[in-house]
Amino acid sequence: MIEERRNKLINLPDYYIEVNNYVKHITHKVNICVLYLYIGSEFIMRIFVTEFADSKREIEHTLNISTDNVIEHLLKLYCMPNSENRNHWCTEIANFLCRVKRFAGKNKFPTAKQIYNWTYFKWKDLITDINFFRGMVDDIEFDYNVSINGNINTMSNEFDYICEEYFNWLAEGLSMYGRVSRQDNFNKLNELF
Repeated sequence: MIEERRNKLINLPDYYIEVNNYVKHITHKVNICVLYLYIGSEFIMRIFVTEFADSKREIEHTLNISTDNVIEHLLKLYCMPNSENRNHWCTEIANFLCRVKRFAGKNKFPTAKQIYNWTYFKWKDLITDINFFRGMVDDIEFDYNVSINGNINTMSNEFDYICEEYFNWLAEGLSMYGRVSRQDNFNKLNELF
């Protein structure tokens, strides 16, 4: 008998060795739950099974978290395009969002629209909010001891355009191939900056 605290009942094989092998196989494919395995009335083991690594929610969360870092580094490139740190920032951008996992059980990647919505779309309102954008620019000026001159409205609009271009390009590549190479990322960033 298998008792479960949450989620659907999972039928495990009767033998301990087979159960062990099966558990290793399924731990990446089921939500968090605790299973209690009994053979007859004898308690054999408690199994902790982890969450889907490639569920829609997990993919969305991973992309959303990485987007913050990508935008920060894109803004550094925008504000200081000739900095000696340029290659480092490009490498960081390329590493933050270079691949996406397939959906569980579907063997396909998220669509470009889903990827875009889980990345830049969630940030667009903040980037186009002048006070928020000004704060981001102020942070860069403070962190790098530089003075960034220009009309903040124009800068916000230009940066929004760059982000739109970059994230639309990135979403297309990730949705088709599941990854975007560092070289392609560097080429795109050189085109934008």
